[in-house]
Amino acid sequence: MGTSRIHLGALALAPGAHQAAWRHPDCDPAGHMDVAFFQRVARTAERGKLDFLFLADLLGPIGADHRSPQAFEHTPYGVLEPLTLLAALSTCTEHLGLVATSSTTVNSPYQLARIFGSLDHLSHGRAGWNVVTTPLAVEQRVGVTPPRTKEELYGHAREVVDGVLAYWDTWHEKSFPRDRGQGRFVSLDGSRIPDRQGRAYRIDGPLNMPRPPQGRPVIVQAGMSDSGRGLAAEIADVVFTVQPDLAAAKAFYKDIKDRADRAGRDPDTVRVLPGMSPFVAATEREARARRQLTLDGLDPVAAIGEIRFLTDVDLGPYDLDGPIPDLRPTGDARHSGFLDAVRLIRENNPGMTVRGLLGALSSGRGHPEVTGSPADVADFIEAWVDDEACDGLVIQNPLLPDDLELFVDLVVPELQRRGRFRTAYEAATLRGNLGLAAPVR
Repeated sequence: MGTSRIHLGALALAPGAHQAAWRHPDCDPAGHMDVAFFQRVARTAERGKLDFLFLADLLGPIGADHRSPQAFEHTPYGVLEPLTLLAALSTCTEHLGLVATSSTTVNSPYQLARIFGSLDHLSHGRAGWNVVTTPLAVEQRVGVTPPRTKEELYGHAREVVDGVLAYWDTWHEKSFPRDRGQGRFVSLDGSRIPDRQGRAYRIDGPLNMPRPPQGRPVIVQAGMSDSGRGLAAEIADVVFTVQPDLAAAKAFYKDIKDRADRAGRDPDTVRVLPGMSPFVAATEREARARRQLTLDGLDPVAAIGEIRFLTDVDLGPYDLDGPIPDLRPTGDARHSGFLDAVRLIRENNPGMTVRGLLGALSSGRGHPEVTGSPADVADFIEAWVDDEACDGLVIQNPLLPDDLELFVDLVVPELQRRGRFRTAYEAATLRGNLGLAAPVR
């Protein structure tokens, strides 16, 4: 049995990670637009001593063509802006890390530095930024003309990240003496006023707030392509990844650690956290019943639309009860990690039908799905950490808040009993609870 401490986050896809969560009899289909819903989720995650709550974000509904009103009929519509929501959640939590997705393609370095710096101050050092690039169709929707190739997208992303870090590093901890007697609020001694011209942005002048409490909010990165992995190895504190099985996860883990080492970083300072979707109950039989009840609400039209959005593979023309065809994207797959995961599921299940594939992807979306007792789920988590496939996992609960509450009440105590998960938060900041040192300024 391993001894290393396991890190756990919770992905707050509302009303749940499962595509049919909103049709579940226990779900409030409008709850994902209510701050009280997320307050309950956040308090549950903190009660379970999880490292962080993670809000993914898209500038439109998954799988919906914004030009066709009928395309919205099959999926929940409406996503609260994550930084606004996390600012609200910072007031009802004390220890839980607060991580949000924000795109380098549609935001400037100054905007990003300011909003995540603000969240870090409001939460007293618990903010994290999930760095992403954004697909072409989404950028066009918000009036942005993006770089065209994946390499250009990630080159642009690196420029934006470097700018954000420069803004956060403007000041040091003693830059704001607030000396009433001398009338001196700010000291310029030791300041680093950014002044650089990049390809896309001119970075000129200081950030208009003191240095964030963590020095730099935690950087999360989720790219799966070669360019994405390169960026993650260079800048990420946490790498969120889609890994459908243990072998693929081990290979990815080693690759990221090796790349970090080649980039001159200590590999042990990069936390690799794949996603995992658990259906858990007191017994395996009850867990399988929970899974089936959720799966019964799956709409094939919505499921096919989401796969098309994520992979550019269109399963619409094929018989639902026929074999899975060759998975060839019609264009450039938006998320190569998802496409690789779908292909691997097909390879590992040669008799699976299209309907079976839709069910297999409905909760995890390529991340592994685990159904069973608390011991079964804890065994899975331990095995992945001990086999050097990850440093922990990001839990994608099929139905919120119910499945997160079951995970916290059943799986967390099992991991604590085994000595693998904290019984109290170790630090006041997200960096501290992830076991990461504050950056030197």
